[in-house]
Amino acid sequence: CWAIPTSNLHPRITDGVAAARGEFPYQVSIQYGTPPLVKFSHACGGSILNERTILTAGHCILSNRKVRVVVGKYQLNAEESTQQIAEVARSVVHSGYKGGVAQHDIALMFLSQPLKLNNAVQPISLPTQGQKQTGQAVLSGWGSTSKSILPSMPNVLQKAVVPILDNAECYKELTSQPISGQKPELFDTQVCSGIAGKEVSACSGDSGGPLAQNVGGKHVQVGIVSWGMMPCGSSHMPSVYTPKPYRGYVVPMFDSRIVGGNESLPGQFPWQVSLQWGFSLFGYSHFCGGAILNTVWVVTAGHCVLAVPNYGDFIVKAGKHNLKVTESSEQTVRVAKSIIHEKYVGDVAPYDIALLKLEKPLKLSNVIKAINLPKSAITKNKAVTLTGWGSTSKTNTPIMPDRLQVAELPIVDYRTCKQAIENLTGPSPLEETNICTGPLTGGYSACSGDSGGPLVADALSTQPELVGIVSWGIIPCGTVGAPSVYTSVYSFVSWIQNTIAKN
Repeated sequence: CWAIPTSNLHPRITDGVAAARGEFPYQVSIQYGTPPLVKFSHACGGSILNERTILTAGHCILSNRKVRVVVGKYQLNAEESTQQIAEVARSVVHSGYKGGVAQHDIALMFLSQPLKLNNAVQPISLPTQGQKQTGQAVLSGWGSTSKSILPSMPNVLQKAVVPILDNAECYKELTSQPISGQKPELFDTQVCSGIAGKEVSACSGDSGGPLAQNVGGKHVQVGIVSWGMMPCGSSHMPSVYTPKPYRGYVVPMFDSRIVGGNESLPGQFPWQVSLQWGFSLFGYSHFCGGAILNTVWVVTAGHCVLAVPNYGDFIVKAGKHNLKVTESSEQTVRVAKSIIHEKYVGDVAPYDIALLKLEKPLKLSNVIKAINLPKSAITKNKAVTLTGWGSTSKTNTPIMPDRLQVAELPIVDYRTCKQAIENLTGPSPLEETNICTGPLTGGYSACSGDSGGPLVADALSTQPELVGIVSWGIIPCGTVGAPSVYTSVYSFVSWIQNTIAKN
């Protein structure tokens, strides 16, 4: 037997049966090609998390070919009325995945345009964080049905019911036969399926494809096909999956960028902070912005906090200008407590606000200062200032600046903003607790800015006020007619004050 990541050969589900049409509406076909020379073909499976986000395996992300996602599919080789094809704006592989047969084999794909959800195209639910997976699960995909090295690729979606093994039993099975090449390792971040007395296997799975259970009448994804033993099924070996309690990642939900901005002066916006995650031995990565409210409290977006894994260090860096160098002005403090607004449901939604309580107080200085909360609602057409380290690119390929960027943007009124978004993407989750910036002529955008970063009125006066927190935007950044969307801080002044008082 060989331990292989599932994309090294062909995807396969052995001893499965044809699924019913529409049985797995969350199933995705990830396809690669280099048109017009090489047409798109199925390479990996995946699952729909929401209309803009696809979940798959880290080893399914290839950088040297064009990628697309096809949903609503049953027969791979036929045009179907239910199918939708979407381009991928950006893919993010878990920072802990080192390639090959390894843990953290998980990735997110963010789509350029939202999917239209219907009976044939539906998101799958996530399990509760830390929930132990037991019992039976169902695997779906277009993987090879062959038990030899030579693939036999089915045209219709396959499924197989498999038992979930505990990791001790799984490891015993995996090491019960002589192994050529890399010795398999198992981690707490992985889950195994067994063979149920048959030659059932995900093997090279539909790589990246979903392992799901029915919980209370809804599909819940418990694993992502990661690796298995060759030959498939006939080796009588378990298959290994990355499980799903990674709720978010160390990145904002969409691209971070400020388009059309310029470099700020060092210390010009002293309330700006960089939220970073990592390990003290390996270093930290910037993933969101935030603003200082006082020496121990920082405000950011709710989706930034959801993106932080439950391991590693979550830190705030204040007094920063250049992210790539250690600066004499900077202070680094761990986050002791995160509080997300209780009405925020995740993803692109209202109430996208969170407070971070620091482990120890910041020492205020000329380059580290608190910002005032607003005393009144912001008026339309007023110029406001956005800052952050978001990408400056107007394409789907980010260009990440080292130095803090700044852009002056006009406020767009609620009705104009809602209409502009619906013209581009259909129904939107915009609410009165959001504010928007233009210009709608394109070229300038927060997009999803430095997610969590500050939008400030009267930024260069002696009384600057925090009016917005970067929440979400339209991809590609700087699209004509596309506003940028923020959480209105004025709507949450009481929530901020009460939360700080109670904690």
